Formats: sequence, C-alpha cells, structure tokens
Amino acid sequence: MEQVILLTQEQAASLEGRMFAIDSYFLVQQDIDDNHFITVFEMEHCTNPELQWIKKCPRIEYKPKPIPMPEDQTPVQE
Repeated sequence: MEQVILLTQEQAASLEGRMFAIDSYFLVQQDIDDNHFITVFEMEHCTNPELQWIKKCPRIEYKPKPIPMPEDQTPVQE
C-alpha cells in the first residue's frame, strides 16, 4: 500500500506555493477522506530548512478519490 504524509489544514495551507527543493514545489492534495497530504517523495527530498517539520508528520495509507466518469461514457468491463 502506498503511504503519504498527513497534514493539517493549516500545514497544508502553509505549503501552498512553497518549494521543497530547487525548482520543485509541493503539491498538496486531498484523499477520499478529505485528508490533506503530500507525497513521501516530497517529504524525503525537502531541503528547505524552514520546512523540516514535515519530516515529523505522520504517514497514512493513500486512499484516492474516484475519478468521475463523463456521463456519455460507460466504464469498460474487464
């Protein structure tokens, strides 16, 4: 199972538009339970000294939101 780094709403807002490394920006997302998160890759590669606190944030199992199907398409049966 893929894990991600759980953030509070305030932590997520503080990372918007911030770089975790040179030319690499955080992409804060939400899972199916509306938890804010960043990837483990972003956390592990964060070289920004002001943001090292993210390395103490808990990991959770990633539960993606379903992708909505356009109304004019039906799912492919396997």
